[in-house]
Amino acid sequence: MKTLVPGGRGKLGPKFAGLYQVIEQVNVVAYRLKLPECTCIHDVFHVVVLKPFRSTPSSSVPALPPLRHGRPLMHPERVLRSSLRRGEWYILVQWADMPASEATWVQAEEFHMAHPDFQLEDELFPEEGRDVMVGQTYQRKRKASG
Repeated sequence: MKTLVPGGRGKLGPKFAGLYQVIEQVNVVAYRLKLPECTCIHDVFHVVVLKPFRSTPSSSVPALPPLRHGRPLMHPERVLRSSLRRGEWYILVQWADMPASEATWVQAEEFHMAHPDFQLEDELFPEEGRDVMVGQTYQRKRKASG
């Protein structure tokens, strides 16, 4: 169920996703859930990964976030910084509906492929010669012969 949860990955990321109705108890430790039609994961889960919901249940099943390569496709709110790492540009993206602490570094080319309509600012990518880390090489001055 980790792929259903948007945001950061790892031990500090969200642990649960959505509110899904239990259809049947398969055995003592497994339950079948009512997932959306477009779901590409198995609908039977172990009780360890389920959490009880204590409120009035809704009649509709919540939609899953759009997925790309098995991960949720989040919408960018703004790009905070850029960094050149081993010849490739990375950008620090703050995602919509996520706190600023959940901003992640994404490869710029991959970001552009996933979000072609998002306008990146020109200041994020300094031209050659403007930044000491981009395209600058050291050349020793030659002594004048004479």
